[in-house]
Amino acid sequence: TCYLPLTVCNLLVGASNVVFVHFAKKPISPRRQIITQISTDLLLLTLLIHHSGGIENPLFFIYVFHAILASILLSKTDAYRVTIFACFLFTLVVLLELAHLLPHYMLKIFPHELFEEHPAHVPVYVLGLSGVFVVIMFVVTYISTSVAESLRAEMRKEKEMTLQLIQSAKMAAIGEMAGNVAHEINNPIGIIVLKVKNLLDDYQGQLPPKVISDLEKIDRQAERTAAIVRGLLNFARPSVEKKRIARHSSSP
Repeated sequence: TCYLPLTVCNLLVGASNVVFVHFAKKPISPRRQIITQISTDLLLLTLLIHHSGGIENPLFFIYVFHAILASILLSKTDAYRVTIFACFLFTLVVLLELAHLLPHYMLKIFPHELFEEHPAHVPVYVLGLSGVFVVIMFVVTYISTSVAESLRAEMRKEKEMTLQLIQSAKMAAIGEMAGNVAHEINNPIGIIVLKVKNLLDDYQGQLPPKVISDLEKIDRQAERTAAIVRGLLNFARPSVEKKRIARHSSSP
């Protein structure tokens, strides 16, 4: 194992976290921030795995946590893109090591004395383990995205139900207020209508035509206002009835 590249990679991981904490305060799209951070972490993880044994390092399954994280924070499509990117990085490194196009850094804890050559240079071992890795990554992504979508659907339903309850409460409050206003208006309107009709009936032959015409106009407008008030009362009646039922049910 070469310790200098590992040290550099660890420093880069720490520096990247500091940078992303700084940019998290900026007005940048959360999706872009998450994808950029996960992609950067995958690149640095690939460098760490490469310099610490490659496919011989059992910690390469840490890639799975990035797939789960992407499934929780991102859409299904983006989660699969992250999975494909992770599989591409890992298989690219192990295949380049297999083809001797990249140097293989030996992991001392791996029992190399049991093999004639590095397992990272054995095609059956590399291809078999890489295939298992890719299958596990996609299975984990499928399960994680399915669970995440179910949770999002439940959260959307709860949010819609909450909005409906709020809207119902608003309508009930508006109905109650309309009923109270209509009730306050109804009494004076009824008095006006009654007085105008009494004047027209009692003094029909004594009043000038202009006064009679004005009184008839007042009567028509008062009747129109009374009709509007009745409409408000009909609109408010369900809210008033509910309130009465609630009062009766709460009383001992």
